Amino acid sequence: YLSGCSSRREDNTHRGASKEADGQWILDIEEQTAGVIENMRTMLAHAGASLANLVDVQVFLVNMDHYAGMNKVYN
Repeated sequence: YLSGCSSRREDNTHRGASKEADGQWILDIEEQTAGVIENMRTMLAHAGASLANLVDVQVFLVNMDHYAGMNKVYN
């Protein structure tokens, strides 16, 4: 069982999210989705499993306008 997976890296940054000098955040849903899947793959491998062992996946998006980008990577 995995829950609350994010695109957070080991150095506490997030894949697909960067802060500009003026304080504005640049967010890339495709990179964030890839980062989440990569982190899930890593956690599953530590448990002796893989993405092929997943039975159900639920995705929570803050903005449904990002659905197409998320789905492109997810598929």
